[in-house]
Amino acid sequence: MITSILSNNEPTVNATLPTDLRALPEAEDARENIPRSGRPESSAINLVCADVGVAADPSQAGPAVGGTARRRQPLPPLEARGWMTPNETALALGCSVATVHRLRRGLIAGAAPLPCSRYGRKTVFRKASLAQWQDHNEQRGLG
Repeated sequence: MITSILSNNEPTVNATLPTDLRALPEAEDARENIPRSGRPESSAINLVCADVGVAADPSQAGPAVGGTARRRQPLPPLEARGWMTPNETALALGCSVATVHRLRRGLIAGAAPLPCSRYGRKTVFRKASLAQWQDHNEQRGLG
């Protein structure tokens, strides 16, 4: 944005942002679709986004440059697998996900570190190990 100083030392704005739909020559046809509220309708946004090369709707965005779209498979149901995600573990323990990660790292005094397995950046907790950990912590707390 360009500013200039007048004789009374007050800054004034001399330029408009190029993203203003009213200032873009490409949006000339879409100007009549801009209501008085100043918010453009979707056709004006689509016109400008198409000219710039950006998808107006994120669900219509293609893969990144040089990449292919990644399709993630849904997880099997919780009952059908022997492991849990950190979110599911937090629900089972009745605490927050942050507390699950603190337990995993052994940062909570009086509790043994929560056993887990790491697969890259993903952390999973085996149901059997979690039950064993709970029993161990309960017995340790009673004595």
